[in-house]
Amino acid sequence: MEALQATPQTVQEIFARTYFIPEYQRPYSWEKEHCEKLWEDLYDFVESQPTSSDKYFLGNIVLYEEDGNYCVVDGQQRLISISLLMRAVFEKVMTFDKLERCLFIFDDETGANTGKIRIKSEVIEEEKENLEKVLARNETDSDTLYAKNYILFHNSIEQWVNSLGTDKAKLKQFINILLN
Repeated sequence: MEALQATPQTVQEIFARTYFIPEYQRPYSWEKEHCEKLWEDLYDFVESQPTSSDKYFLGNIVLYEEDGNYCVVDGQQRLISISLLMRAVFEKVMTFDKLERCLFIFDDETGANTGKIRIKSEVIEEEKENLEKVLARNETDSDTLYAKNYILFHNSIEQWVNSLGTDKAKLKQFINILLN
């Protein structure tokens, strides 16, 4: 049996892979309060004017590799919620290549966005479809936790960006802090 290895990574490094959530995992269950806490913590961290050496710890993710695929043992809720947040930020800016590459798989030969998301849920078919609706197609008309939490992040970002006025550098700083 192989020993567990802890390897600190940035969000950008984490989302350079594709993840599979095996069928034995529970469905996505983060409620509004969990996502509000994630947003508030990240917002407070950005507002604290961190230096490049300051890091925000998002928590552990436990994976196992099988046939080149990364299967999520622990951290599924966090991975999905961070993806929803990145999608909401991406919708706001639409020009940040690093965010797009964290959300979608790109073709190795052409470099084109395939439209396929980096997290695939095998929990139940409906879960898989609902996750893809929000992350891949930005469809938020359902009553799922995916849609509700995406809308929460979207509205929080919208409100914050509107409060910045013409100072959009803070949004770019937020994106870089989130990814790094």
